[in-house]
Amino acid sequence: PTVKEDDEVKVKMRARESKDTDGFPLLGDIAEVVSILEKKL
Repeated sequence: PTVKEDDEVKVKMRARESKDTDGFPLLGDIAEVVSILEKKL
């Protein structure tokens, strides 16, 4: 898989973990996703 696809898989796994514990994605997870995307720009 490409780097982008690998990151998307990690994001989906992290989002799934958040849903299992809290029922919705955590703000920290969203911030982490944003930081990942910013690193690619």
